[in-house]
Amino acid sequence: MEFMPRLACNDLQILLEAALSRTGIALVAETRARDGLSTGRLLRVLPTWSARDLVVYMLFTSRRGMAPAMRAFIDYVAKQLPPRLERL
Repeated sequence: MEFMPRLACNDLQILLEAALSRTGIALVAETRARDGLSTGRLLRVLPTWSARDLVVYMLFTSRRGMAPAMRAFIDYVAKQLPPRLERL
């Protein structure tokens, strides 16, 4: 069986809008789909399945000789990013 997608993209907002306009199904974070799910415009297709957790990496050359400003930035991002991702 050959599969021919109607739409393929890596922009989560476009995928969500396509699902809202009934173009097909989309894998988006529940936080992004919350409004559509609560109003009934979206339906959960595979309720017992979920994608793996999101992993975010910060790369830097070395901890050795790291500037205090860089350490402060890493600590700030580690604290601020998780709640912001939840609100997406």
